[in-house]
Amino acid sequence: MFGAFPYFSGQGPGLTLQDHGTIGPYANLAFPDEANIDLSISHRIAYPNLIFNSPIVFKTVPNQNRIILAQLDGEIYWFDDDETTLTKNLLVDLTDEVGVVHDGGFLGLALHPDFNAAVNPKNYIYVYYTSKNSAGQNSPPVGSHTGQGCNWSESRNEYQGNSLILERFEVNPTNLSFILGSKTNLFDIRMYGTTHYGGGMDFGDDGFLYLTLGDQASWRRAQNMTDNLNGGALRIDVDKDPTKSHAPIRKNKMLVMLANLQGLIIGSQTTILF
Repeated sequence: MFGAFPYFSGQGPGLTLQDHGTIGPYANLAFPDEANIDLSISHRIAYPNLIFNSPIVFKTVPNQNRIILAQLDGEIYWFDDDETTLTKNLLVDLTDEVGVVHDGGFLGLALHPDFNAAVNPKNYIYVYYTSKNSAGQNSPPVGSHTGQGCNWSESRNEYQGNSLILERFEVNPTNLSFILGSKTNLFDIRMYGTTHYGGGMDFGDDGFLYLTLGDQASWRRAQNMTDNLNGGALRIDVDKDPTKSHAPIRKNKMLVMLANLQGLIIGSQTTILF
């Protein structure tokens, strides 16, 4: 299927400048009969002495031997990157704000590229989550769909006051403690559906913050690029740097709607966004 679209074989702007040679051999459903991987790979529990409740995302701390980990409920911890460690430390508790609604909750976390830098550090952590409803409840509850979904209309409005939140806060890099009063709201998007919120988030080597958003269970919203951000990957200049360019937006209509971009990985060697 990809063979019909020139952007999968050509060059594009931003993080898509690389040759997609690793994708080309599998175009037009040319998949191998067997996986070309070593199935003898083994695994083990990395930190056997630590227990978390629904861990959802973790990041390594730059220039430190530490890891920051977030749970689905909004509790964020840090611990030493040592398999024998016995201690997890609470960095910040966002459970009063995070709403575990249907397949939502705490969804994304990223550290600024200049976190703990020797010169001009920017010790910011960025978080993305679904909020509780206007009554402070985890509602709509897990497994419950509402009329906010695909066929939502003003005449059938079941909105409960939930939002999709992107926030930034500052951390003391020495002891990884939350700095009171540093929380800043970057965007607050009304929650329509009860599923498909996205949540993949990381910084590219270009300094932009990349965040994926789902269609909130409505293909109609994802195809409307004039008044909403649903169903796509956002590239955000968190530093408000006027020298950074904005690459052209592709015109391919088949790429407008993306249902649920929940994961995002930027290759450390190739800088390709997956």
